[in-house]
Amino acid sequence: MIAAEASSSAPIKVRIDRLIQIELDGAVVMKDSINLSPDLGEEARPITHFAMGLPPELQNKIFYLNAYDAEGELNTTRNVDLGGFYGIEIRFGRTIDLDQGPYEFTVVYILSGLVSPSLGFNVSFPLYPILDYKIDLYNLTVILPARTLSTASSPAFTNTSKTIGPYSHQILNLTDTSIAALMNESSWITFEHSGYPELFLLADLEQLEREMRLDPWGILEVSDSYQFINKEETLTQMSLFVPTNATDISVLDVYAPLTVFDKVDQDSLKLVSFNLREALNKDDEIKLTVRYRLPLGTYIKQNSFEAFALTADFSSLMNRTADRIVLRAILPEGAKFQDDSETGNVYQNEVANASRFSNLSINLAYQYNILWSSFRPVTWSGISSALFCAMIFLLGGREKPDAVAIRLIPTEVLKNFVSSYEERMRIVTELRSMERQVRRGRLSRRRYRARRSSLENRLRRIQRELMDLRSKIADAGRTYADLMQRLEVAETELETLDENIRRVEARHRRGEISAEARQRLLDEYDSRRDRAESTISQVTLQLREEL
Repeated sequence: MIAAEASSSAPIKVRIDRLIQIELDGAVVMKDSINLSPDLGEEARPITHFAMGLPPELQNKIFYLNAYDAEGELNTTRNVDLGGFYGIEIRFGRTIDLDQGPYEFTVVYILSGLVSPSLGFNVSFPLYPILDYKIDLYNLTVILPARTLSTASSPAFTNTSKTIGPYSHQILNLTDTSIAALMNESSWITFEHSGYPELFLLADLEQLEREMRLDPWGILEVSDSYQFINKEETLTQMSLFVPTNATDISVLDVYAPLTVFDKVDQDSLKLVSFNLREALNKDDEIKLTVRYRLPLGTYIKQNSFEAFALTADFSSLMNRTADRIVLRAILPEGAKFQDDSETGNVYQNEVANASRFSNLSINLAYQYNILWSSFRPVTWSGISSALFCAMIFLLGGREKPDAVAIRLIPTEVLKNFVSSYEERMRIVTELRSMERQVRRGRLSRRRYRARRSSLENRLRRIQRELMDLRSKIADAGRTYADLMQRLEVAETELETLDENIRRVEARHRRGEISAEARQRLLDEYDSRRDRAESTISQVTLQLREEL
């Protein structure tokens, strides 16, 4: 326990209710509700600001910070001096005269990196707020993730349970009085899974792209593309949420569809649980896509013959934090946004450091002639008929050309290609994962060389098999030849990116480029890699659907 000298002795009584909730990804939401009132028998001077602190080691773990009172949001200043602690100054919107009555405001933090895997999971956090005032009354409430139970803690908490939404959560409580100014004490809790399927997933969500696509025939399709980094020792299954009215749900990784073993409706959400293709080790990356359809009438409102509005709020799905979220809506061809600032038929919004407090809604007004969908086929049919008649006229009297032979691909060829290609992708992914583990010191170079040699031999054998299968598929017609060409272009792009990344890392180590330039280039390469891997996933999925 560490107590520093107080920097203020103002006659103010302080009561704080701290609520800590552990999100499903391990982020810690800490909400401090502060009540200030004059000390009995003392005259409180007017105040314009208030300072709160965190231990210095947590300053780089602040994912989100906000303060507000009954009148709205309050300005905050970070990294102010507070007796050696990391201080945050909250500036009130007006001068507060406590002699006129108590004043209440709230400070909300989201802290990352406080949960670690250790005989289950361990979370550590500041037990008390750090103030330059004495805290007269303090209540702490900790809400553990759904389907988890505490196994140990320091200090000891009282233990209750509470139903929040469809789940029962374990609630830990502590009450204390007369806490000295600038008191710094930490607390820890260990907890473990207590239900199946497991909801708590210790993983960093680097990016989520949510794309809503409205086709001309009134079908609203959604594609959620996740990019996770596993922080558990081993991960074999996952659960993600979609809206409760979602249908035709499927989950895919970069290779093919995954096995979904459970879909459970829970209030406004549906929990989708699935098995991973192979176990993920700590710090391994995985890319997943969840596809589903939503009922048109719930999200699309027709205001007049050609005026429509698309309204969707995905905030309730945000039970974890994300470094970056992209919200995208694609309207049917021929649709036009009513807002002149939006062009084309694609809307996109990016949200950095997204959480449950972020605005993840889409509200779009657009114009669309419902006859457009039938107009285009009629138009193309007319053009095709005209071209056909013109060809008959131009080729009249000539001999009829030989019929074009249609070649069918044996099912076994497609099956072997898809299976071999997925095996190739698994090997490539494992090689990249091993390279990362070597750089981080998690894998010895001797074991890396032995394992790499074995994998590369398998990869060469599979590449030879794929060359023969590619040729057979490409010979089956223009459509299949185009698919093989798209695969080849995407593979070449990935190989080029790997070489570019190695070159950038080498230049950074030699001091030829700055850290900012390195990160900017890596971000660009990651974006190009995502597009190439998406192309590969689409092609292999299209081939698999023909089996």
